[in-house]
Amino acid sequence: MSFKDVKNVAAATEYIASLNERWPARTAIMDLILKQVRQLDVEKPRVLEFCCGAGVLGNHLLAGLPDAQYIGIDQSDPLLNAAKETLAPFAPRVTLLQRDLNQDEWHEKFHADGHFFDAIVSMQSLHDLGGELEVRRIYQLAHSLLRLNGCFVNADLIVEPGAALPKNPGRLTVDRHLQLLTHHGYQNVSCIAQLGGFGVVVGKRN
Repeated sequence: MSFKDVKNVAAATEYIASLNERWPARTAIMDLILKQVRQLDVEKPRVLEFCCGAGVLGNHLLAGLPDAQYIGIDQSDPLLNAAKETLAPFAPRVTLLQRDLNQDEWHEKFHADGHFFDAIVSMQSLHDLGGELEVRRIYQLAHSLLRLNGCFVNADLIVEPGAALPKNPGRLTVDRHLQLLTHHGYQNVSCIAQLGGFGVVVGKRN
């Protein structure tokens, strides 16, 4: 099942279960993302998640960061409805927005409202936005939305050097992710893990 096939909350639950079965490293990946946000040592971090889906990573972050404020963006209404249920215990600290990340109004609104973030995160998602151009654009926009000393953490499916996935052009090598982060002004750029098909890359705005 693809995220594009999710039409209701029940299908969203089935979709997440299938992801966890196919990609068992997801739990470890969420722990790594949480650790990166904790290391910021911010009392009440503002966290933005791209492509928040059914709220699985959001739930992990909110449980582990009891004073965090969380905003999740996704294009899918059914997945956002599932996220609303998943994140209901944390409702006062949660904002969910239906937005297409490949459009411009979402980040323009954040800038207009003066909304900036201590951490911006994404898990197993940005490759679905299109190809390298779409990933590059998100890296640039994320940098502009980070507070000083904030971090961007992208945990996505990767390809090995020299491999080609014509049907999945958004899956890049770790080195290419690091190059794009550096190009768009991130500092302390690194890959903190490669496991289970994922690469976890981090960059900071200093």
